[in-house]
Amino acid sequence: MNQKDLKLNLLRGTKAKVRLGEEIYFTPVDLDFIVDYGYEQFMKDINVFFLDLNKLKLNFNSSGDMEEFTPFQIFLWLLKKGEDELVSEWKKNILSFLKILTKKDWEYKNAFFFCGDFVLTEDIWFLIRKVLAEELGVKLELEDDYNFANERAKQFKEKRKAAEEEVQRIKSKKESESDFFDLVSGVASRANSLNIVNIWELSMFQFTQEMKRLNLSETYDFNLRAIIAGADSKKIKVQHWTTKI
Repeated sequence: MNQKDLKLNLLRGTKAKVRLGEEIYFTPVDLDFIVDYGYEQFMKDINVFFLDLNKLKLNFNSSGDMEEFTPFQIFLWLLKKGEDELVSEWKKNILSFLKILTKKDWEYKNAFFFCGDFVLTEDIWFLIRKVLAEELGVKLELEDDYNFANERAKQFKEKRKAAEEEVQRIKSKKESESDFFDLVSGVASRANSLNIVNIWELSMFQFTQEMKRLNLSETYDFNLRAIIAGADSKKIKVQHWTTKI
């Protein structure tokens, strides 16, 4: 499925279906489910699908004896061999969210995740990751970064990136997630067809799209009124509310 079709599919909310295998589909959950689960806990637990597998490979392959293994294969190896609490939590979260997102039971055996005879392959893992990123508004690195040639250069880049992200985290700490409560409350009060009762039926993708469109529409109306009132049109960029976002 190409990116345009994926976004159109996800715009259907909980009716969206992204085929992963025979009779196995990715289906988004609604805000009601996320609130019952716990918003912060949901975001924390689902983060297992966004682990930096390149970094894992660097950390667990310092001797280079697993050089031919892909980062995903090393991840599976770690899940099998790792006995600490964090790795156990990863396995539990993967099984839990696979069931949540596909509405089917999964099991972990022989170092792989199965749904009946269907196995979670590397391609399927990254497809789920791609769909989740679109659904939750997570920005992924370019695929070229995944197949890096020089691991030392990559390691340096990761350290620099981590430092930059920490600076950004500190700077935006008070603004981050603008409190999900306020976002939901604000959209429910401003959107014409939504209210505090039915907004919970939206998926996360539908909700963020509604929020972005509301912001774009209000900015468009404000800038248009400013120009009509005599503001310099050369200094105001008017973006129509149908602009690509």
